[in-house]
Amino acid sequence: MKTKNIFLTAISALFIFAACTEEKIIDEPGVSGKGDLVIELSPSSVITKADPTTNSGYQYATEEELTVNNCWIFAVQDNTIKARQYFSSPTQTTGPYKDKDDTYTKGYQVTLNGLNYGTYDFWVVANPTGGADDSRYTTCVDLDDLKKIIEGSTTYNDAFPNPSQLIKVGNKESEFDRANNTIIVPLTQLAARVQLKIEIDLKWDKTGSYYEYFAPGSEDSSVGDNGLLDKRGLEQVLGKSVNNSDGVALKDIDVEDYTYFGYGIKFENGNSKGISVENLNVKKITVYEGYALKDLNFVINNIRVNSLIGLPQVTDYVTPSYDRVTFKSEGSIVSYICSFYTYGKDCLDVDLEGTLLNGQFREEQKGTSSGYFINDANGTNTNNIKNGIYPEAGGTLTFVNGWQGNIDNCKFVLITNKEDLALDDEVVPAGGDYKEQSYKQSAQLIPKDGFVNGHYYEGTIRIKSVPVSGQMTVEIDPFKDFGPIDFGFN
Repeated sequence: MKTKNIFLTAISALFIFAACTEEKIIDEPGVSGKGDLVIELSPSSVITKADPTTNSGYQYATEEELTVNNCWIFAVQDNTIKARQYFSSPTQTTGPYKDKDDTYTKGYQVTLNGLNYGTYDFWVVANPTGGADDSRYTTCVDLDDLKKIIEGSTTYNDAFPNPSQLIKVGNKESEFDRANNTIIVPLTQLAARVQLKIEIDLKWDKTGSYYEYFAPGSEDSSVGDNGLLDKRGLEQVLGKSVNNSDGVALKDIDVEDYTYFGYGIKFENGNSKGISVENLNVKKITVYEGYALKDLNFVINNIRVNSLIGLPQVTDYVTPSYDRVTFKSEGSIVSYICSFYTYGKDCLDVDLEGTLLNGQFREEQKGTSSGYFINDANGTNTNNIKNGIYPEAGGTLTFVNGWQGNIDNCKFVLITNKEDLALDDEVVPAGGDYKEQSYKQSAQLIPKDGFVNGHYYEGTIRIKSVPVSGQMTVEIDPFKDFGPIDFGFN
């Protein structure tokens, strides 16, 4: 079954910060010379993962996740904070900009005015939850104090209100003087992003499959009887008359290119002819018998909703505040993907709960199909399939040869080489008796090194049925940790 259908990451970013004149900078005496320092933040490289469908790469970060709404800048020497400044709205800029071998096109910029020349460890906290008067940032004296500041909240929705407000932290040690008045500071997203896929692998046997056809301009009422058309129905679908000798052009069929519901095609006496159709409006009906899981709810427990600014790479640091996030599927499903954020944790608990059905179910997919209508003289093959009588896997269906005989009494069926179909509705009980029972299962999500701040994870939970007893089991694939990911601007 299907639904109509976090995140990132670690992120490296480089920023350009434009002059901000209304805020006052605090600086320390004793350094010869002062100047204005431009700090740039934008991607120094683009880390991608391969898309197997296109052989191309794509970024993990979404446009929202890359947003910087406000930030604190700190200049640190010998662990002591020498200067700090809050910027309420960094200026977004466009490039291209060049950093070593990497080029980036979009970032942000601010300018620290009147900073003493010297070598600093520059720290940036982007999207902090407090404003310019946040005492945590205005009163910290040294870097150790800064690193111990806790960002986040006590509930999931407050900690991660939306992707555009995710907190990012970074630092860069650099010399600042008249010749070096622009630096780049890499940023890392503080929260880990987790993408979790729930797959339902239940014991189902296909008991029937057929098409419903629609006449041109009509998508409300189908034509035909369980995938078979008589002559009148064929003429309705084609929108023209059909005779043995005229009214429609017949074309040779290369049977190797066409299938009927996945089964190969052959004709009694070799090649055959048929009526070619393109983008025919159809509904594909598949009937199954077995188990289905509906109304699946799953809860991710013990999500960490706060974190130290100091980017701890271990998952047992003490900020003891946890929450949960609940996902609910809509109706029966085959797979479901959810995404969420968490700060560093060794593992997360997940509870799954729903209703297990045992009976017959009907799946409807609506869209278009292209191929040929062929003449099955007595409808034996398609009637067998309609009644759940299939060849062995990988087998073939044999049809009469050619467009021959008295077609007034023939049955016509569509063989295809291209389908563009979408789930028209939920997979639903197909009628008759079926049993219901409640289902509940718990499991743990455990990456090899835990969920580390700023990393991106993908995981899969598979719910499987045992064919004889109908009992449910849960299997969890190992999580993939894709590590820190560049903070790229699209």
